[in-house]
Amino acid sequence: MKKSKKKNNNNKRIPVFSPQKNKRIPPESAKIYNPNDESNRFKISFDFYDEKICEIENLEKSLARNCLKKLKQIGKSNPQKLREDFKSTPIKNSGHYKIFYKNLTPDVRVFELYPGKSSRIFYFIKRDLSHNFFHIISIKNKHLEKKNK
Repeated sequence: MKKSKKKNNNNKRIPVFSPQKNKRIPPESAKIYNPNDESNRFKISFDFYDEKICEIENLEKSLARNCLKKLKQIGKSNPQKLREDFKSTPIKNSGHYKIFYKNLTPDVRVFELYPGKSSRIFYFIKRDLSHNFFHIISIKNKHLEKKNK
């Protein structure tokens, strides 16, 4: 008994690269990913956002507005533009900054961004094959203070 083959009504076939026929690699296959390319803007992520250490609810209206403006600018920029346009400082995984490294892998480098006089955005950047991710960890209303023991 022969099994009947179902005919696919979709006549579209995936093009196959054949070196003998084409002699060139198609341009879409040869495109090299450049994280600083203008088209590779940041995707803003709250995947690592920590509500326990965030003070976004306590931001004054002007500080909240400044944070939103900065996030909007970040969403329209790439890594090179971020370095050029924003004052950002790397923070170490020590002292009172350790809380920002909780649940992160050792290869992550956390930064502190200053959207206003006293507000801070703590974040890190990760890239995959086609995207730049700006992962927000926390938004603070003021400088971190060392806890008295």
